[in-house]
Amino acid sequence: KEPLRMRIGIHYGNVTAGVIGTKKLRYDIFGTDALMGNAIESNGVIGSVCISEAVLPLMAKLSDHYTLVPHQLVRLEEQGEFIGETMSYEVKGAQVFALQCILLRPA
Repeated sequence: KEPLRMRIGIHYGNVTAGVIGTKKLRYDIFGTDALMGNAIESNGVIGSVCISEAVLPLMAKLSDHYTLVPHQLVRLEEQGEFIGETMSYEVKGAQVFALQCILLRPA
């Protein structure tokens, strides 16, 4: 079997969340920060974790356990209109490597 190949994107911000539908209920999140999280993941590196600038302060206490490598500037546009942008960073380190081994190992 082929190993699971995935990207993980993490962003921090405000969202609106709720249940939508009447026959088939779904829980979803909405808002600019939800879209930015999606963009961080979509523009990320396969087999890696990428974070936005908004996540940097939250990770400061763990800085001995990882290294951040600048990845790319992620621009968010909706219907051609600029909404926002953030720098994304690839997280590298022992804990990330352990997570990758678990997620990417062949079944």
